[in-house]
Amino acid sequence: MVTTQVGAGATPWASLDHIALGLPATTDLPSSQALDGLVHAAAGVAYLKWFEYQLAASMHAELVEPFEDEDRRELDAHTRCAATIATTMSITQGAARTLLTDAVALRDRLPLVAECLRDGVVTPHHIRTIVSRTELIEGQCYAALVDADIARALRRPGSWSPARMEAMVDTMVDRRDPDAVRARREKAKRNREFTVEIGRDGLASATDTRPAE
Repeated sequence: MVTTQVGAGATPWASLDHIALGLPATTDLPSSQALDGLVHAAAGVAYLKWFEYQLAASMHAELVEPFEDEDRRELDAHTRCAATIATTMSITQGAARTLLTDAVALRDRLPLVAECLRDGVVTPHHIRTIVSRTELIEGQCYAALVDADIARALRRPGSWSPARMEAMVDTMVDRRDPDAVRARREKAKRNREFTVEIGRDGLASATDTRPAE
């Protein structure tokens, strides 16, 4: 059994017993064994991300939710909680806010999808897509059905490109509420924009967001 401390004094991951974690003792392995190790390591990454979301959701429950109804400060509880996470984890404020948003969505709106992440069925980089494309079902009576539909699809064998994941989630939402998908597309069209960002060495990059057609 492996025990670790929480906080600054936690045991470094590199110092933990790889065998106890289910990992091979060395990375110098034949390809077949290396593949097995890759699969197990990927499942571990997904589990750790799920665990991270659980911790963030717990912080949200303690530091944000009790103050949501009456908090009118410029730096409200959500912002201050995100700032605490950002400072401790050395990430941006935006990344910390996204972590909180996704953690709460997985806990309240997509618990079965969260279980897929815990079980290594879906990779962490797809979670943002699933959360963002199900925002319009928040609080709807069919939200649990969409969660179940998505989780069922994720547990089927196969791989997911970003485009295929978006299409699948949109299909599951459309199945329960076609108007929600149309509303999101109309909102996206209203938010079209053209931006120019000055870069280094006298260069600049332009971004044009508009309907594909």
